[in-house]
Amino acid sequence: MYIIYVYAISVCIEYYVLKQIVFKYTPGEHNVCYVYQHCNIPPHFEGYALKSGNDKFVLHKPGKFHFVCAIGGNGKHCEAGMKLCVDVLPTPTP
Repeated sequence: MYIIYVYAISVCIEYYVLKQIVFKYTPGEHNVCYVYQHCNIPPHFEGYALKSGNDKFVLHKPGKFHFVCAIGGNGKHCEAGMKLCVDVLPTPTP
């Protein structure tokens, strides 16, 4: 499990398929939104955002996953650096 404490992050990490990441943050001040690649967050995305402050996301397939904070309207928190790219790699063979 990889635990992400949401403050001001703007990084890309490598991880493996079927691993779980946990986003920890103060509910109401931040959230976590799974997006394509940018900070232009459509208004309806905030309704789909994870908001508990202890959100778990399973990385189910290889590829790049992009997560942002959608708080602040029109990607303000994301533009300030609250974004994360996870490059999910195939599970290594034993």
